[in-house]
Amino acid sequence: MSTLRYSGLYIGTEVTFATPSPQKWVVEEKLTEKVHQTTRDGPPFAVFLNICHSPTDSNKKAFMRTYFQIPIAGTESQHPEVRQQQAAPPRKNRELNALKDLRLRQCPVVPTLLAYKEKKQDNDSLVPDGYIIYIV
Repeated sequence: MSTLRYSGLYIGTEVTFATPSPQKWVVEEKLTEKVHQTTRDGPPFAVFLNICHSPTDSNKKAFMRTYFQIPIAGTESQHPEVRQQQAAPPRKNRELNALKDLRLRQCPVVPTLLAYKEKKQDNDSLVPDGYIIYIV
């Protein structure tokens, strides 16, 4: 089942970031979608990899990876209030932590961390108040 229709990350969606500096990125194309229904480290989640571009310069492109909590299998169609009870704090994100550390150390051989954001999902999302992490 594709979770894209529930994620709010449709092609053309503009995502606003404050860290490390104020900027916006527009989702251009989905490259991959992976769903992890069962994990020993926490609640189920999905990971999208998209190509995105700057809204002021469509030639300035980057990858945007999005991690977000998804409902437990079999509860996807239940009322948002029921799915909200599954909300969990963000899982430790090794990719984001590594990119932050490498950026701090000014490592020249890895992709630059352009932007990131950690927040709770909206009330009309897959898991209201569940986590969502964006990395550009």
